[in-house]
Amino acid sequence: MAEEYITLKEAAKNCPYSPDYLKLRARQGKLKAVKMGRNWFTTREWLEVYKNSLKSAYNKPSLNWRASTRKLLGPSLIIFLIIIGFLLLLSFSEPLLEKIIPAKVIEIERQI
Repeated sequence: MAEEYITLKEAAKNCPYSPDYLKLRARQGKLKAVKMGRNWFTTREWLEVYKNSLKSAYNKPSLNWRASTRKLLGPSLIIFLIIIGFLLLLSFSEPLLEKIIPAKVIEIERQI
């Protein structure tokens, strides 16, 4: 059975990609296609294989760093706000560190 070739312009009507994008993917070897003269041709079957390969690629778990940081953003923000709140509480209340640190300094000076 002979392959029924279609132009990339016709192929673009059956998928959400432009003919130029399909041409790029054909040059990259991602979309199976043949070049006859100046024009690229593919088959409907090859186009379906390409579209299915993209669907399976989107279903894989993401190793993207942005996806992993989004999961940590909420807890990190809460911890950050708790720390800021604690530091503000210390700064507005009677300075506890001034009471603690000079006492230790005095004790160290007395030991010398």
